[in-house]
Amino acid sequence: TPSLTVLMAVRNGSEYLRTAVESILQQSYGDFQFLIVDDESTDKTRQILRSTVDPRIRLICLEKNVGQTAALNVGLRQAVAPWIARMDADDVSHPSRLKEQMSALRENPSVGCVGTAIWEFCEDPAVREKVIVRPPDHESIRRAVLHGSGMIHGSIVVRREALLACGAYDERYRYASDREMFIRLLRRVRGMNLQEPLLGVRRHASQDSFSWT
Repeated sequence: TPSLTVLMAVRNGSEYLRTAVESILQQSYGDFQFLIVDDESTDKTRQILRSTVDPRIRLICLEKNVGQTAALNVGLRQAVAPWIARMDADDVSHPSRLKEQMSALRENPSVGCVGTAIWEFCEDPAVREKVIVRPPDHESIRRAVLHGSGMIHGSIVVRREALLACGAYDERYRYASDREMFIRLLRRVRGMNLQEPLLGVRRHASQDSFSWT
């Protein structure tokens, strides 16, 4: 059993998918399963994933479009590792992202969810358009969650049992379920944010920052 499951839900993500997947497979931390839930894609997403040969990849193909929130719950319930790392199909993880986060969790055993700062980019992940940092400590994060965003969802590593115990993702919210989830989660576990940008978030014209239909 790996120590970590990297969880991605994707629908029609073929344009940027290879780059996102490769950024996970090239991580310096290797003890993970890469669980990808395809939400009834109609483009080349499944072909791309099936052609990527790596024993750490596990692909779940849904035959009905359920939306990102429900697709994440499918993956969460299928995961076997004690920790879940989120990853989106158009983003890029820094090669040391998972190593830094798992090290932080070992050094801070009371913490149940660790996020990171991010950088935004358009075409080239190496060109940082903007860096976004979230509060470092639990109390500051909780206050920020109530007024906006205390943690960046795509950057987190979270204890799987805690996420399930708080009710996982509420499927009544087909879009933007992460903020409501954080309110429930952070009542159960302590959070922290690494101040180094370890996730690149792509900004593009076709982007839907909440979910898909």
